[in-house]
Amino acid sequence: MDGSFQGAAKGRFVKNAPSFFLPDEWRAALQPRTQPLLLHQGYSLTFTQTLRDLPTNSKRRFSEHKTGPLQWQLNDTALRVTLKKAFLDPPQAAQFQQGLLRLLEELN
Repeated sequence: MDGSFQGAAKGRFVKNAPSFFLPDEWRAALQPRTQPLLLHQGYSLTFTQTLRDLPTNSKRRFSEHKTGPLQWQLNDTALRVTLKKAFLDPPQAAQFQQGLLRLLEELN
């Protein structure tokens, strides 16, 4: 995935903003929950994306989130995401949600 897809997506990934993709099941994972969360059929996940077409006012330096099951690093040109554990109990699911929300804030 190089982030150059334009248009609507059918399948595993959905485009959320210019030049990056996230698994579409993560959107549903943001809903409030009291039960455990199962992502990617229980498999951990790591991916790196090259970011392109960033807004001209974007002056992103370096940002990272190193706690919880979802960890990521973001700089001007790349996003690296690691989901260390895919079966999350409710407290871990809340940590995942916090990490994902922080990532989405950084990317917008």
